[in-house]
Amino acid sequence: MKTISKKDLVGKYWDNRWEYISYVISILPEVEKVLEIGSNGVPIVKDCDTMDIVQFDGLTYLADAREPFHFKNKEYDLLIALQTWEHLYDDEKHSIGSRQKEAFKEVQRVSKEAIISFPYKWTVRMRKDDCHYNIDEEKIAEWTGNLPYKSKKIIESLGGRRNRIIYHWVF
Repeated sequence: MKTISKKDLVGKYWDNRWEYISYVISILPEVEKVLEIGSNGVPIVKDCDTMDIVQFDGLTYLADAREPFHFKNKEYDLLIALQTWEHLYDDEKHSIGSRQKEAFKEVQRVSKEAIISFPYKWTVRMRKDDCHYNIDEEKIAEWTGNLPYKSKKIIESLGGRRNRIIYHWVF
């Protein structure tokens, strides 16, 4: 399986992201069919299927992960979603919870494994409705139905201000 390298991450958006991305690359299982959600145009696994709400060159599926996925059961060996889950809130109320839970059920249905990263205990709000704020293991367990995971790792970044936590599930 071919993956990106640090030189593929060009631009300010990618600053301070290689630490957690390289960790994800290091734990990738050898699989055939991968779906990456919310890759921001740069999927971790080259030539994988991609799903996003924003069109970019090479996008496979223009779709919203807050809606039911249009894939067969266990169609994918692996699903990757890095720093996307916190964005699956209800647009009208900015309530976090129900959309993430439903989307995670879809992940379990369409994939055999999943690697998902979350912002971890960010304490500084970047704006009033910041969806990255104060996400911890309890919130993630709520979103994922407290499903046992294969592994989890905290990746420290920017002196603890932008830590990420990465989970790997096998369904």
